[in-house]
Amino acid sequence: LLVSHESLYDISSFVRILLKWVPLLTRDHGEDDLWQLIFIKDTERIVDWCHLKSLVCSCALKWSDSHITACQEWIIFQQTKHSPWKSVCSIELVLRFLVISSEQKSVHCFDNDDNVLLHFPYAQPQECATSITKLALYYASLETRCEIMNGSQKGRVDRATDRRNSFPDWLTLVLLVGKSQQALVTRLILEEFDGTKFSLVLSSVLLRLYVMSPLKMDLSNSKLRNALLQASNDHLPSWLYWRSPLDSQFSEMLSNLTQSPHQRLAQAITDISKQHPLILLRHLNDINKKLLEDGSGRDSDQQRLMKRGRIFGRHPSGDTVAKVGDHTLKVTIVLWGYSFNEPVWDSIVEVLIALPLEVVFTCGVKIGLTKILETYLKLFGVQIVELNLESNIIRVRDKFLKFIESFRIHNTDAFSDWLQQDVSDWGKVGKVHQLLSVAGIGA
Repeated sequence: LLVSHESLYDISSFVRILLKWVPLLTRDHGEDDLWQLIFIKDTERIVDWCHLKSLVCSCALKWSDSHITACQEWIIFQQTKHSPWKSVCSIELVLRFLVISSEQKSVHCFDNDDNVLLHFPYAQPQECATSITKLALYYASLETRCEIMNGSQKGRVDRATDRRNSFPDWLTLVLLVGKSQQALVTRLILEEFDGTKFSLVLSSVLLRLYVMSPLKMDLSNSKLRNALLQASNDHLPSWLYWRSPLDSQFSEMLSNLTQSPHQRLAQAITDISKQHPLILLRHLNDINKKLLEDGSGRDSDQQRLMKRGRIFGRHPSGDTVAKVGDHTLKVTIVLWGYSFNEPVWDSIVEVLIALPLEVVFTCGVKIGLTKILETYLKLFGVQIVELNLESNIIRVRDKFLKFIESFRIHNTDAFSDWLQQDVSDWGKVGKVHQLLSVAGIGA
C-alpha cells in the first residue's frame, strides 16, 4: 500500500485509508523497509504533517509488544549510522513514536511497578539511554538553531522548557530517561554546553531534572551547580511552579516549625536546606506568610497560636475601656508585632544564614527574600518604637544583623536597590533604609 500507490499521496481521502489500515495490517510484524517508509521516506512524500503524526501515533498504539520493541531497537540502531535521519521531520516522528510507545502515564508519575518499563527498554541499558538522549538533545539543538536563524528572541524551545505541563516530545524523552538514568543524562547534557543560546536551554532541562528528582542528583559538580543557579535566575517565576517531591516535605517541616518550634526540627530544616537551597527558595513567600501570622498571634484560620515560647508586649497606654449598652468592658489593645514566638523567628534566621551565599543573595532576592527581611525589620520597629521593649529582640536581631551584613557584601547592587524600596504600607516610614534606622540597625 505504501509503495505501490505513491501517486495517490496527494489525495487526502486515500491517505486517510492508509492511516487506518497500515497499522492494523502490520500489527504483528515489521522490518527495515516498513520503518524506513514510515519514519524517513514518507516524510518527503506525504504533504499533510498531521497525517504523518497520526500514522505514527496509530502504529504506536496498535502494534504488538514484539513489533514495538523491534521498531524501538531499529531506531536505536539507526543512531549508530552517519546522518540516519534525512530531515527534522523524521526525528520528530521518531520522538513521537518513542513517547507514545513508552506507555508512561507522565514524567511526574513514579510507579514502583516493574511493568511500567514494559515498553520503555531504552531507559535501562546505558547504551540505549545514551542513544535516545542524544537524539532528543540533537533535535532540541536543531530547533534552537532554527530560531536563531529566524531571529526569534524567545521561541518554542524556551517556552517549552518553561511550562509546568504539556512538554514537547524531546523534553519528555529526556525526563523519562532521566528518571532511571539521571547521572547519565546529566553528564550528556553538560557535555553539550557550548556557551550558545542552546546552553541556556540545556541548563533549564537540568533544572527540570533536579526539581523532579532532587535527591538523585549529585551536586558536587561545580559546573552543574552553576548551571542550575543560572537556570533558576533565567526561568523565574516559571520554575517555582514545577512539581517537586520535596515540596510537600519542606511545607510540612516549615509548618511544624512555625507552630511548635524545637531545636531538632530547626536543625533538620537547616541541614536539608544546605543540601537543596533552591528547593527552599520556592518556599520563601510561604515563610514570610508564616512570620506575618506569628506576628499577629493567629494562624490563617484566625485561631490563636500556642503560647509556648511566645513573648507578649502591652500597649504603652495600657488597657482601655469600651461601653457596650449598659456594660463597661476592659479592652486590651493588641496590634501586629506586639507578640511573637522568639524560637520561630530565631530558627528562620538560622536557616537563611545556612544557605549558600551565591544562591540566597542572587535568586533568593528575586523570589521573596527581601519581603522576609522587611517583616523582621517591622517586628523590630514595633518592639522598639511602640513597646519600648528592645530587650525582647536582641538575640534575634544579632543574628539578623549578621545576615544583613552578608547581603551587603555579597550583592552590593541588590542591597542598595533594596534600601530604596517602598515600605510605606507599614505606616511609619517610607523606605527600607528608614526602617533599618527605626529597627536600631545602621544601613
